[in-house]
Amino acid sequence: MSKEVAARAFEPFFTTKEIGQGTGLGLSQVYGFVKQSGGHVKIYTEAGEGTTIKIYLPRFMGDDENDAPKDSMQSAATRSELILVVEDEPDVRDYSCESLRELGYTVLEAAEGEVALRIIEERPDIALLFTDVGLPGKFNGRQLADEAKRRRPKLRVLFTTGYARNAIVHDGRLDPGVQLITKPFTSDALASKLRDLLDARRPRCHVLLVEDELLIQMMAAEHLQAEDIEVDVASMAAAALQRLRLLRGEVDVAILDVGLPDRKGDVLASEMRSLYPNLPILFATGGSGDVLRERYNNDSRIGYFEKPYLPEALLAKIRELVS
Repeated sequence: MSKEVAARAFEPFFTTKEIGQGTGLGLSQVYGFVKQSGGHVKIYTEAGEGTTIKIYLPRFMGDDENDAPKDSMQSAATRSELILVVEDEPDVRDYSCESLRELGYTVLEAAEGEVALRIIEERPDIALLFTDVGLPGKFNGRQLADEAKRRRPKLRVLFTTGYARNAIVHDGRLDPGVQLITKPFTSDALASKLRDLLDARRPRCHVLLVEDELLIQMMAAEHLQAEDIEVDVASMAAAALQRLRLLRGEVDVAILDVGLPDRKGDVLASEMRSLYPNLPILFATGGSGDVLRERYNNDSRIGYFEKPYLPEALLAKIRELVS
């Protein structure tokens, strides 16, 4: 290696290979493991001669049986949840699967989305999908998760990525409901994130929020998520219908802005009701909503509230419809 390459060899995502030939995560993960273990790693390299990497690890002096860890990682090892790992880079996939097996999980693995979907259809006992965002083939990680949740709406999903964040991160913020661990990750960080997801309380209800004002949408979604409500969002009527189909109607209430860019809220409501006739709908209006009240006068599954999305008022209206 040149001095410049050797100086960056342990840097996450640094690689001398062409795009698609390597992630630049291998040596950074080695470095992270060694440092986490209290050790040291050193590169010895000479141009034209070769490279040697020496790893120094502390000697273990205790009694393996008596000194077994008694922390949360040991408690995780007593569990038998089944996790599907989807990662196209063999080294990263091997590291993830090995880490999970050491934590006591049962692990299935796939290198691409289409294979993963077949496994999901064959194994209804999968507790969590752990997928890279940037996958080759027909589905990226977010598309895979959407298809998986269409088949299994309650499936937990954890994303991992180093660079293809645009599929799940917009304007520097995670999409609502998305859980992410960034590469390179340690076994401890992965263990903690998984237990947070697998032990989390089931949401009290599932809301589809259709609002075209991005800032208002994000604030409303955050308020609802803080109350243990699962939230899917859409900015356009067409996207909302697609999301509703993907979720197979696993929505407790749809919150619709009346003035959407591609059609009015009441038109969208009619289209949603043609798919799911009993779907509760909450109209968000800038005024009193008298016209809507006249139209849906005898429908107890239709509610109304005036903007802004005040948290307590919004929650009260949702409770009225889903109680």
